[in-house]
This record gives sequence, C-alpha cells and structure tokens, in this order.
Amino acid sequence: MYKFENPIGRQPDYIVFDDKQEIAIIASTDDVLWVNIKKKIEIDIDEQYLLGDIKSLKKVKNKFYVLANKYQRKLGYFLLELD
Repeated sequence: MYKFENPIGRQPDYIVFDDKQEIAIIASTDDVLWVNIKKKIEIDIDEQYLLGDIKSLKKVKNKFYVLANKYQRKLGYFLLELD
C-alpha cells in the first residue's frame, strides 16, 4: 500500500503505470502526481509545470505524456513529455 504525501483534490480520473509497475502518474482534472512507488518519491507535476485542466495521460515506450488545456494560466492544448 502507498500513502500519498501530496493530496489529490478529488478522486483520480487517470492512472498510468510503467511496465514494471514501479512508477505511476496519477491525475484528476486539476492535479497530477508522478510517483515512484519503490523509492517512495512524489513530484507534484501540476504545481511544478503549472498545468491545469488535465485531459489525458498516456505511456508510450518509456515516456509518459500529459495532455492539458491550461499552462501558466494560458488556454490551449499543451503536451508534457516525461521520462
């Protein structure tokens, strides 16, 4: 069981794991957390990159992608790529 350090404002809408299920990205429309479950490390992605209105999460090969409609209070389509 994993206990979050950073609260997610509401029930998560999205969750994507890596192939080993050690790293996950968990998101609601307003919050995104990158979590290394094995090392117990969390990064609050939405706070660090100023993202909002999350629309989708995807993992392709060894990269995670976050699609959002807000970045630094600007509206549009924004795609964040994470290793």
